[in-house]
Amino acid sequence: MGSGGYSADMKQITLRLPDDLHARLKELAEHEHRSLHAQVLHIVQQAVPAPPDHP
Repeated sequence: MGSGGYSADMKQITLRLPDDLHARLKELAEHEHRSLHAQVLHIVQQAVPAPPDHP
């Protein structure tokens, strides 16, 4: 793991959001007891399926 608890193979992006979407995500994150980062990561992981494992 790298500094801050993130693995070295993670990429950093800048994401611009409308104010209302940011507020909704922040509220949802608080409700789910997650940070905003963790909430967005959770949503993206749910929306983008992992590729099937190849034998």
